[in-house]
Amino acid sequence: GAFMCCWIFLLASWWVFADALEQTTQMLVMHDSNTGAVWAHGKFKDIVENTGSFSFGFAIGAWLCVTATIAIIAQHLSASGKVAEAPKSPVAASTPRDVSV
Repeated sequence: GAFMCCWIFLLASWWVFADALEQTTQMLVMHDSNTGAVWAHGKFKDIVENTGSFSFGFAIGAWLCVTATIAIIAQHLSASGKVAEAPKSPVAASTPRDVSV
């Protein structure tokens, strides 16, 4: 349950951030000359240099890791649900012998 919630929230985070990259915005940023802040106007992806620093990569990487974890858990649960054959006892497998007393 928790991994599925994590998967959904990471996917939503990825989607919202990818959508925000295409939106027009304005923000106060530090100027390259270090003389003060300036207002930047334009698409968000142009302001953050199209990548959003490490945050976008971390969100995608975490989503991929959670996807792999869910696949491994699902495989483990489906494999553990199978009923294994009981091993045959060597005594039960032997043929009956005629014993005379």
